[in-house]
Amino acid sequence: MLKIIIVDDHEFFRKTLKNYLLGMDEIIIIGEAGNGKEAVELVKNLLPQLILMDIQMPELDGIKACEIIKQTIPKTIVILYTGHDIEICGREGMTLANRCLPKDRLFDEIPAIIGKLTINN
Repeated sequence: MLKIIIVDDHEFFRKTLKNYLLGMDEIIIIGEAGNGKEAVELVKNLLPQLILMDIQMPELDGIKACEIIKQTIPKTIVILYTGHDIEICGREGMTLANRCLPKDRLFDEIPAIIGKLTINN
């Protein structure tokens, strides 16, 4: 089972993403967070294999949270996404995260991402 944390400050989107993921085999949602600060704490306690995280959030954005998470647990896969121009991911986000996606492509890309990770685990 692939352990996943969802991080997004928009509760409706977070719940929509969770419901989408629950329809897939071989995964378990082990946590949800509404900002990067909460995500960092969850990661320390729950040790996910995959984090799906929005870039723009209050308290600690997704890029800074990704940086802290990768320092704490380098093998954690972090997929950053944004509802804004993908350029917001920038060089730093592209370097830190395993992938940066526009939010409108996230649901199209998830099956391949999950499939690849479950095969490798």
